[in-house]
Amino acid sequence: LAKQGDDEDGFYKGKLITAKFYMERVLPQSGALFSQIMSGSSTMMELDEELF
Repeated sequence: LAKQGDDEDGFYKGKLITAKFYMERVLPQSGALFSQIMSGSSTMMELDEELF
């Protein structure tokens, strides 16, 4: 059982490191990505099909 506790500590340490990475690297991008999604695709759709 003592060994199982050590593995559990490592498991939760990994979870905390993953959460910290997500908060530092992924979440800051969410505002910009939301703006891009909400701006629509009108500029892209102005291109004629022949241009592809």
